[in-house]
Amino acid sequence: MSTAASASPAQQPEQPRRGRTAQPAGAPAAGAAAANRLESLRSAHVLPTLARRVPTTLQLDLHGSRMQRPTIERILVLLAASKSVRTVEILGGAELNPHFQRLVNGSLALERRVVLRCTPELLEQPPRRDLAEFLAVREVTVVAPCPAPADLAVVRVIRRLNALGYGQAQGDTSKEGLRLHLRYHPQGPQLAESQGLLETEVRGRLREKHALVFDRLHVLANMPIDAFAHELEPSGGMPAYRELLERAFNPAAAERVMCRDLLIADCEGRLWDCEFDRSLGLALRSSGRATPTVFSVGDLAELDGSPVATGDHCLGCTAGQGSGCDGALVAACGSA
Repeated sequence: MSTAASASPAQQPEQPRRGRTAQPAGAPAAGAAAANRLESLRSAHVLPTLARRVPTTLQLDLHGSRMQRPTIERILVLLAASKSVRTVEILGGAELNPHFQRLVNGSLALERRVVLRCTPELLEQPPRRDLAEFLAVREVTVVAPCPAPADLAVVRVIRRLNALGYGQAQGDTSKEGLRLHLRYHPQGPQLAESQGLLETEVRGRLREKHALVFDRLHVLANMPIDAFAHELEPSGGMPAYRELLERAFNPAAAERVMCRDLLIADCEGRLWDCEFDRSLGLALRSSGRATPTVFSVGDLAELDGSPVATGDHCLGCTAGQGSGCDGALVAACGSA
């Protein structure tokens, strides 16, 4: 597996880097159709067309307060009908959306695992000062940014979560406990080191400096779009980073990409292959019908077998150890 040197945990940024710049499949570039490097590499490695399986995870983008109660109620109806979906992941929104608690309680009533991917500082801010207690009572898994040494606000909130019982199992699935995961992005245009090695390093640093504990470290790639792309463009670093991702293409990671088992619903209820495709406006393809929404689909299993929309940005998920919502897709040796 090909990787590049990564920054130390102390240097990694707080937030994921994602959004617009990479060209989706078929989008015009410099007067001609842009080549889809991912599909070229899949073809060269004799991999089948990337297609969906029956979804097991539904992500809900609650950033801001725009998802309205009728949409949330429809999502819960759809969730009840979609027996294959075992996990509901909420992206942001806990600090603003007035229907957040209804969504969590409704999902738990349907016996789904609930995960909140959030910024820890929000747990301290009004009107959600009681949010950490709400999450702990309901055993919601929390995924938060990995704090750098100067992130004292993040350290303070993780300490509060630890006091409520989060992270005490420290990744031992045989132990009961509230799960706290941290997400890590390498600094700059490079791939991260082995997730296992970084987890050991970060666990030791946070325990020694702050007496903090957590369960798992999710090591993610910086996607070549939006904020990260804008960082690279002034120095002309985007072509080199794309070339790095292309050279590090891992067929094993390509077979395990998260979009095969995951769907994301935006604030309007529209369904997308993944958060990055949504950011780029790259629509989910569903057997020729109009863009599916939570209102037009009766069971998410209906999308089984539909092709996944891809573009050059997808190379970020297939490089090296791979990158998905739960971190690395394959071990450092290239096996599952």
